[in-house]
Amino acid sequence: MTQFVRSDFAASIPSVSVFLIQEMSISVSHIGDKIRVETTFKETLSGEVYCIDNNAGILVLRKKLEGADDYDVTMIKTDYITNIEVEQKGRLEDFVLPSISPSTIMRKEKSVENEMRNRKLPSFDPYGNYVFAHLSKFTVCQWEGNKIIVNNNVTIDFPYSADKVSGDEKGVKEVREWLVSMD
Repeated sequence: MTQFVRSDFAASIPSVSVFLIQEMSISVSHIGDKIRVETTFKETLSGEVYCIDNNAGILVLRKKLEGADDYDVTMIKTDYITNIEVEQKGRLEDFVLPSISPSTIMRKEKSVENEMRNRKLPSFDPYGNYVFAHLSKFTVCQWEGNKIIVNNNVTIDFPYSADKVSGDEKGVKEVREWLVSMD
């Protein structure tokens, strides 16, 4: 069993190979390995290394859900990792990624482009743009003329204040709370 520990914890753990997380080179060669990770929050997480991004400092583990064909995915900032143990070496050949056709990628790209076009801020009202940008952080918004449509069931009319919200009762309440929180 290979074990990696952050150097600031080295004094408390005798006779263990010690590396800084950045130096231990968890890389593509570890994809598929079954590992156990301890965090600075005293959590122990285990799973299969799905991917690692050393630039962003993120380790992604996946664990098969019992009785299902699905996986639970956990993303961990490497800054919070204090200890990593390789429980079982994986084989990269056994790690099967789903195939993605070029036409699927093209459709997704077009879909994202269309969504971005729909989200384009009109230039006729700066405060409306501000409201739209703020609400877009929480939910799906689009412009319909000079109205902001939220979740396809709530409308905000000019001048984009809480008393100009109409639509689904539950949605109206939520949008009004968001608008009030902007002040």
